[in-house]
Amino acid sequence: MGCAASHEHSDQERPRSDMEKRLDLNAVSDIVRDLCTGKGEVQPKAKLTDPASNRAWTEVLSEPVFGRLCSCPRGTTAPDRLSSRDGRKYVFAFGPETVCGTLLRLEPYEMLVQLGLIPRYIYWKVYKEELPCFLVLFRPGRVQPEPATWDGVIAFISRHYPLCVDRVHKHLPEIKTRSVDDFEKDCSVRFIEALENPTGPDYMTYDRYMALSDPLPWQTRLFLYCELRLFELFTGDGRTKLHDGSLGETEYLCDNVDLTDFGEGNYRIIPLTVTIPDDVIQKYENEGET
Repeated sequence: MGCAASHEHSDQERPRSDMEKRLDLNAVSDIVRDLCTGKGEVQPKAKLTDPASNRAWTEVLSEPVFGRLCSCPRGTTAPDRLSSRDGRKYVFAFGPETVCGTLLRLEPYEMLVQLGLIPRYIYWKVYKEELPCFLVLFRPGRVQPEPATWDGVIAFISRHYPLCVDRVHKHLPEIKTRSVDDFEKDCSVRFIEALENPTGPDYMTYDRYMALSDPLPWQTRLFLYCELRLFELFTGDGRTKLHDGSLGETEYLCDNVDLTDFGEGNYRIIPLTVTIPDDVIQKYENEGET
């Protein structure tokens, strides 16, 4: 009896190992959920150069945890796929570096900016369209994310859009060196306005792109913008680029799948309440975005 009591006491006093101190999917999801609902303490002024932000994810997490920001149709209570958009074959995701860094440091709006979304897009989706946003954290399994480089993009196009890969290859050198703003000078289309109107004449679907006999470079870039969501800040070097020109998070590509494909217990859904700063709202209201 005495030995048993002594053994039990020693287990309670035994310091936890480094692995036991690290966070698994469930633990980190609970922390992020509290931060996103105001129950936890967020440090919005933390900088990427802070020592804590430079810790390797393997020092914080006990397993690789990936994630994705999902905006869903109004009225959605929870996403059922990584992207709800019909026909979307692959999506961008963030990796464990972001899970144990940005997600634990920033308020939801700042988090979206750090993930590479431009303020105008956030304003339009969250404020104007009032679309619900969620974070989906998951263990990679059936889905194997790969770095979001130009090589990765071509690999995904080859797999999902094989008939147009030669067209994209033809214009890729020019696309790598020119900005979206520059391509817009070649046409009368503002890309983000085309994106905001999927049923409009300027939205470049796969079918519309393939119907072009000899697409121009700007049309190929618009196809990548609308169909593949390669926005203004995509650089093809595996990192998001922020609207101020600085580098953001490491980003990944992965197939768009049903969340149930991850298997029970292998994903967590976290609702986001995004508060857009008043000055951001005022800026786009003043530009006539009403």
